[in-house]
Amino acid sequence: MGSATKPEFFEEIKDEIAALRHPDKIILAGFRKDVEKVIAASDVIVNSSPCEPRSQVIHQAFAMKTLVVASNKGGNVESISDGETGFLFRSEDAGSLSETILCVLNNHNGPIREKAYLAAHSAFGIDSMMEKTLSVYHMTLTARQWLQS
Repeated sequence: MGSATKPEFFEEIKDEIAALRHPDKIILAGFRKDVEKVIAASDVIVNSSPCEPRSQVIHQAFAMKTLVVASNKGGNVESISDGETGFLFRSEDAGSLSETILCVLNNHNGPIREKAYLAAHSAFGIDSMMEKTLSVYHMTLTARQWLQS
């Protein structure tokens, strides 16, 4: 899901898909407003980006108890505890990606779904987010008072 940053990237991807044995099995969904429905309908969410700083879809998938496979680069390594809350594969290694996806699909991962769900709610639930927001306000007020004295 999402859109290509440059039109030529999109055309290149479409050409690569057309050359595959089963091009009809790949859907380029583009921008979607119903991401939660797509996540809920998925067995696994894959974030293959080698450089995404912090993908929100990982935490959204955790909150919906959907398994996540992501590259071992960028913010993914901060969001996923490999084998505990999700699965990491060697970035830019198609073999590692396919092995990881097959392993995930062929094993019972209920405990991992549960740990990911609890991690998402612990780190990004309303109570946690309010606490973090109030902490920023407190630091700002403290700094302002210090500057005025």
